[in-house]
Amino acid sequence: MAHWWETHPWRMVQTNLREIDMADIDAVVFAQELKEFGATVVNLNAAGIIASYDTKLAYQPRSQYLTGDSLLQVVDACHAQGIRVIARTDFSRIRREVYEQHPDWAARLADGDIVDYNGYVSVCPNSEYQNRYLFDILKELFTSHPFDGLYCNMSSFYLTDYNGTFHGVCQCDVCRGLYKKETGRELPPAVDPRDPALADYIAFLGPPQGKADSVCEGFKLRARHRRRRLYAQRGECGLRPPQLGIQSLLQFSPGRRAAARTAQRRRQRGLYRLPAPSYQ
Repeated sequence: MAHWWETHPWRMVQTNLREIDMADIDAVVFAQELKEFGATVVNLNAAGIIASYDTKLAYQPRSQYLTGDSLLQVVDACHAQGIRVIARTDFSRIRREVYEQHPDWAARLADGDIVDYNGYVSVCPNSEYQNRYLFDILKELFTSHPFDGLYCNMSSFYLTDYNGTFHGVCQCDVCRGLYKKETGRELPPAVDPRDPALADYIAFLGPPQGKADSVCEGFKLRARHRRRRLYAQRGECGLRPPQLGIQSLLQFSPGRRAAARTAQRRRQRGLYRLPAPSYQ
């Protein structure tokens, strides 16, 4: 059976709502404006560094601006307009107060320091946060909100801050130990995109998809177990093109290319219509 993201072209709006935008958001107006714009999919900030809903998890800070319509009301209003909703998440960083409770979750530089950008601390990709607690967040989010897909922002093994400064890769004891165990070599003190050692590091991430895809792969397995068909994509990995098994925005299957050609012909004939999605 074809998935909804494979059967016809879709126009996605990524809003990147600020925290303060949830203070007075009107779900009905927001969904109506998306509909008038012609959107069929919207990517909404949901979880990770900050929860845009009333989370019960102590290690995921709840936004202090949740005084407008709730995230659930926004999702339901979008569905009422025939618009799919993808949950935008970001597990690349944690707030400073979370780091102070879980210092072992932080990525480390060669000198043992952390990457702290104005209170947002970069996370080690091999930490328990990204390999265990992340899935608890997704479970809470997707059991309380009927999202149609998942987007993981900045899912990368590279350490960069919001200024775009490159800090190499995590040098914590866990990463060093794993690299030594799997390659027999010491982890280079700095892996630069121009460094020949990058090829060894990418090989360390593992074929065919690499450890950087583990979030989406683990999420898909859990979604299948619950019999939900959900779109999943990771973003900005920077190591290789996404190969998620299901198609991402950056990879078009033959079916989607054919659908795009069909849509173009229908549009030229004035017959183009997107089928209304079903949420039964």
